[in-house]
Amino acid sequence: MYYVDPSYFADVRDLMHQALRSDWTSVLATELLKTSRVRIIKQARFQRGLMMTVVSFVVLGGEQFLRSVAVIQ
Repeated sequence: MYYVDPSYFADVRDLMHQALRSDWTSVLATELLKTSRVRIIKQARFQRGLMMTVVSFVVLGGEQFLRSVAVIQ
């Protein structure tokens, strides 16, 4: 039982019966895997953004340096 659709269950007793029949170890393992995958995606996105920030600062710094030595106007 990974998702609860309110229209599927007649009352709370039906929901409790289904919850008691489910395999909690597989539910927990599935949630841990999904959370780990999301964490890896977020970590890669953060690192990519950080690298783009470094590239931007290098470009801006290079431009300012070239302006200071009067290479570009």
